[in-house]
Amino acid sequence: MSQRYGIKGCTDREVPANTPDIIIKKKKEKTSIQIDAAITADRNVVQKEAGKKLKYRSLCMKISRMWNMKCVIIPVIIRAIGIATKGLKNVLKAIPGK
Repeated sequence: MSQRYGIKGCTDREVPANTPDIIIKKKKEKTSIQIDAAITADRNVVQKEAGKKLKYRSLCMKISRMWNMKCVIIPVIIRAIGIATKGLKNVLKAIPGK
C-alpha cells in the first residue's frame, strides 16, 4: 500500500524536496499522506516540525494537481532523549493502520 518514491522527473518544474519517508496513497478516498520522520538532537522540535511542513508543501501541491487528490503532510519529529511535541498523539492518530 505504501512505497518510497519521489516524483522527480514527472513534473515540468523541479521540486527540491521530493522524497518523504513514507507516501500512503488512498485511491478510493482520493487522499495522499506524506509522512516524514526525524530524530533530532537539538531542542527546537517545534521549529523542526514547522520546517518539515514548509519543506514538503510544494511537493504536496504538485501531487494534488497531478493525481487529483487531497494531500496531507504529517511530520513526526522526536528529540533524541524522547521529547516530542504536545500534538504527537494526534499526529500519530492521523496515520492509517493500527
